[in-house]
Amino acid sequence: MALFSRKTKEETMPAAAEAKPVQAPRASGKRSYADALIAPRITEKGSYLAETGCYVFDVREGANKRDIALAVKEIYNVTPRLVRVARIPRKRTQTRGTNRAGMTVGGKKAYVYLKKGDKIEIT
Repeated sequence: MALFSRKTKEETMPAAAEAKPVQAPRASGKRSYADALIAPRITEKGSYLAETGCYVFDVREGANKRDIALAVKEIYNVTPRLVRVARIPRKRTQTRGTNRAGMTVGGKKAYVYLKKGDKIEIT
């Protein structure tokens, strides 16, 4: 028995760690980016921005700018010229009249800018 023995690669790396989960391809062979968008964020500020060609969406936590741009192109058939992402922090709330404290749900939102003349119909 050696005090400082060397282990081979097979002994240090378990067989389960080598197998990576593979995402099943869609029937068309393309990946769908539509799940990056949750819903349009309909607020007063968002409606003012929509007049200038900027639309606001709630997006998934793991979505990046590229995924969001491809999702907008896939769903609304318009190409965004700029995507900006902002985090929405959780905030403390308290119900009036009771001693119940809580937290609002945080998340992520994206500002999607379109070229002049392009529009998204949000119903």
